[in-house]
Amino acid sequence: MKSHLRSLVCRLLALPSMALLVGGMLPPGAVATELTTPAIVAQTADIQTTAEQFVDALAAGDIESAREFLNPVVKKDWSESAMRQNWQDVLAMTGAFQNRLSSRVENEVVIVTAQFENQTNDILVIFDESGQVIGFDVPEMN
Repeated sequence: MKSHLRSLVCRLLALPSMALLVGGMLPPGAVATELTTPAIVAQTADIQTTAEQFVDALAAGDIESAREFLNPVVKKDWSESAMRQNWQDVLAMTGAFQNRLSSRVENEVVIVTAQFENQTNDILVIFDESGQVIGFDVPEMN
Protein backbone atom coordinates (compact mmCIF):
# COMPACT_ATOMS: atom_id res chain seq x y z
CA MET A 1 0.00 0.00 0.00
CA LYS A 2 2.82 2.42 0.89
CA SER A 3 4.52 2.16 -2.51
CA HIS A 4 1.11 2.62 -4.16
CA LEU A 5 0.50 5.78 -2.11
CA ARG A 6 3.96 7.14 -2.88
CA SER A 7 3.33 6.51 -6.59
CA LEU A 8 -0.06 8.22 -6.36
CA VAL A 9 1.42 11.19 -4.52
CA CYS A 10 4.14 11.53 -7.15
CA ARG A 11 1.51 11.53 -9.90
CA LEU A 12 -0.67 14.06 -8.09
CA LEU A 13 2.23 16.37 -7.32
CA ALA A 14 3.41 16.14 -10.93
CA LEU A 15 0.12 17.39 -12.40
CA PRO A 16 0.91 21.13 -12.20
CA SER A 17 4.34 20.63 -13.74
CA MET A 18 2.88 18.61 -16.62
CA ALA A 19 1.08 21.72 -17.86
CA LEU A 20 4.41 23.51 -17.95
CA LEU A 21 5.97 20.66 -19.91
CA VAL A 22 3.40 21.05 -22.66
CA GLY A 23 3.91 24.79 -22.87
CA GLY A 24 1.41 25.76 -20.19
CA MET A 25 -1.43 25.36 -22.67
CA LEU A 26 -4.95 24.61 -21.62
CA PRO A 27 -7.00 22.05 -23.53
CA PRO A 28 -9.21 23.50 -26.29
CA GLY A 29 -12.29 25.13 -24.80
CA ALA A 30 -10.82 25.34 -21.29
CA VAL A 31 -10.93 28.66 -19.50
CA ALA A 32 -8.28 29.69 -17.00
CA THR A 33 -9.66 30.82 -13.66
CA GLU A 34 -7.91 32.26 -10.68
CA LEU A 35 -7.32 29.93 -7.76
CA THR A 36 -9.15 32.35 -5.53
CA THR A 37 -12.62 31.68 -6.90
CA PRO A 38 -14.99 30.99 -3.99
CA ALA A 39 -15.62 27.35 -4.96
CA ILE A 40 -11.91 26.53 -5.10
CA VAL A 41 -11.17 28.39 -1.88
CA ALA A 42 -14.02 26.53 -0.15
CA GLN A 43 -12.87 23.15 -1.47
CA THR A 44 -9.29 23.88 -0.40
CA ALA A 45 -10.44 24.87 3.08
CA ASP A 46 -12.63 21.76 3.30
CA ILE A 47 -9.89 19.26 2.48
CA GLN A 48 -7.40 21.13 4.66
CA THR A 49 -9.76 20.93 7.63
CA THR A 50 -10.55 17.29 6.85
CA ALA A 51 -6.84 16.44 6.67
CA GLU A 52 -6.20 18.10 10.02
CA GLN A 53 -9.11 16.22 11.62
CA PHE A 54 -7.90 12.96 10.04
CA VAL A 55 -4.39 13.44 11.45
CA ASP A 56 -5.81 14.43 14.85
CA ALA A 57 -7.85 11.21 14.94
CA LEU A 58 -4.80 9.12 14.02
CA ALA A 59 -2.73 10.92 16.66
CA ALA A 60 -5.37 10.22 19.30
CA GLY A 61 -5.34 6.54 18.34
CA ASP A 62 -8.96 6.86 17.22
CA ILE A 63 -8.61 4.85 14.03
CA GLU A 64 -12.35 4.28 13.85
CA SER A 65 -12.96 8.04 13.61
CA ALA A 66 -10.11 8.45 11.12
CA ARG A 67 -11.74 5.80 8.93
CA GLU A 68 -14.90 7.92 8.67
CA PHE A 69 -12.95 10.29 6.38
CA LEU A 70 -12.03 7.49 3.94
CA ASN A 71 -13.42 6.97 0.47
CA PRO A 72 -15.83 3.96 0.71
CA VAL A 73 -13.75 1.78 -1.63
CA VAL A 74 -10.56 2.50 0.30
CA LYS A 75 -12.39 1.94 3.59
CA LYS A 76 -13.52 -1.48 2.38
CA ASP A 77 -10.05 -2.48 1.16
CA TRP A 78 -8.00 -1.00 4.03
CA SER A 79 -8.95 -2.75 7.26
CA GLU A 80 -8.97 -0.97 10.59
CA SER A 81 -6.16 -3.22 11.83
CA ALA A 82 -4.02 -2.52 8.74
CA MET A 83 -4.58 1.21 9.10
CA ARG A 84 -3.70 1.02 12.81
CA GLN A 85 -0.54 -0.90 11.94
CA ASN A 86 0.42 1.70 9.30
CA TRP A 87 0.13 4.47 11.90
CA GLN A 88 2.05 2.40 14.49
CA ASP A 89 4.82 1.93 11.90
CA VAL A 90 5.03 5.71 11.53
CA LEU A 91 5.24 6.17 15.30
CA ALA A 92 7.92 3.48 15.61
CA MET A 93 10.13 5.53 13.27
CA THR A 94 9.28 9.06 14.42
CA GLY A 95 8.44 8.70 18.10
CA ALA A 96 5.19 9.79 19.70
CA PHE A 97 3.05 12.37 17.93
CA GLN A 98 3.22 15.71 19.73
CA ASN A 99 1.27 18.25 17.67
CA ARG A 100 0.38 19.63 14.27
CA LEU A 101 2.55 22.57 13.25
CA SER A 102 0.98 23.63 9.95
CA SER A 103 -0.84 22.41 6.87
CA ARG A 104 -1.05 23.41 3.24
CA VAL A 105 -2.95 22.23 0.18
CA GLU A 106 -1.22 21.09 -3.01
CA ASN A 107 -3.83 19.89 -5.51
CA GLU A 108 -5.54 16.86 -3.94
CA VAL A 109 -2.85 16.41 -1.29
CA VAL A 110 -2.78 18.19 2.04
CA ILE A 111 0.66 18.34 3.61
CA VAL A 112 0.33 18.38 7.38
CA THR A 113 3.60 19.19 9.11
CA ALA A 114 3.74 17.55 12.51
CA GLN A 115 6.11 17.44 15.44
CA PHE A 116 6.90 13.96 16.65
CA GLU A 117 9.04 13.02 19.63
CA ASN A 118 12.17 12.41 17.52
CA GLN A 119 11.64 14.67 14.51
CA THR A 120 9.42 16.99 12.52
CA ASN A 121 7.81 15.35 9.52
CA ASP A 122 5.21 15.90 6.82
CA ILE A 123 2.14 13.71 6.68
CA LEU A 124 0.66 13.63 3.18
CA VAL A 125 -3.10 13.15 3.26
CA ILE A 126 -4.31 12.23 -0.22
CA PHE A 127 -7.84 12.99 -1.41
CA ASP A 128 -10.04 11.86 -4.27
CA GLU A 129 -11.97 14.32 -6.42
CA SER A 130 -14.94 14.26 -4.03
CA GLY A 131 -12.86 15.32 -1.03
CA GLN A 132 -12.59 11.93 0.66
CA VAL A 133 -9.31 10.55 1.98
CA ILE A 134 -7.76 7.80 -0.14
CA GLY A 135 -4.55 7.44 1.84
CA PHE A 136 -1.75 8.97 3.83
CA ASP A 137 2.00 8.75 3.70
CA VAL A 138 4.98 10.00 5.66
CA PRO A 139 7.57 10.10 2.90
CA GLU A 140 10.75 11.07 4.74
CA MET A 141 10.88 9.07 7.93
CA ASN A 142 14.48 8.81 9.17
